[in-house]
Amino acid sequence: MTAPTGVPLRLLVLRPGEDRKNDQELEASRPAPLPVRSPEAPGASAGARPGPSASLHLRPVGSSKLPDLRGSPHLLFFWATWCGPCKKAAPEVMALAESRGLPVVAITDEDLDKVSGFLKSRHEGFFPWVAIDPLRRSFVSHGISGTPTILLVDAEGVIRDRHVGYSPERGVGHRRLELVGSLNARFVSAAT
Repeated sequence: MTAPTGVPLRLLVLRPGEDRKNDQELEASRPAPLPVRSPEAPGASAGARPGPSASLHLRPVGSSKLPDLRGSPHLLFFWATWCGPCKKAAPEVMALAESRGLPVVAITDEDLDKVSGFLKSRHEGFFPWVAIDPLRRSFVSHGISGTPTILLVDAEGVIRDRHVGYSPERGVGHRRLELVGSLNARFVSAAT
C-alpha cells in the first residue's frame, strides 16, 4: 500500500466471469492508514519469560484428560487434519518426544467431530493427548500462524524453541535434540 498517510488507496479487483463479457470489476479502498509499526504477536518470540498457559482454552479429544504440564519440559504440536506436512512430521515429533521423555499435546482448531473422525480412521499411531481449540485462543496467545508449529517449552514455561513447517529433508532439527537433552538434564537434576 503506497498511499500517503490518511489518503485511501483505490484497489480495482477483476472477478472473472464465464467469458470476458461477464467479468466484474469491483472497487475497494483502504479507509485508514496501516499502523506505522506492526504489533508483536503474543508469544511469538522465544525469550526468557514464561509463555502463556496452553491448557486454558483446550478441550481434550477422547476420554483422556489433558496432562498438567506445569513444572515439566514439554512439546506443543500445533497441527490440522488437512495438513500434509503435519501428518508427515507427527511420527518424527512422537519419536523425539519419546526418546527424551517429553509429553506432547497436539493442538488443532478444528471441530471435535472432524478430529475424532480423523483419529479413528488413522492406522498409524498418534499423540496420546490431542486437544481442540475452536476459538484459536492458544494459537493467538502463542503467536501461531501456520501448521505444523512445534514449541519446546521448559519446566518454567518458557518457550525455548519454535519450529514452523516441516520437510523430511530438514526434519525437526538437530538443535532441538540438543535443547531437549539439556532441558531434561536440568529438570532431572533440579528434581533430585
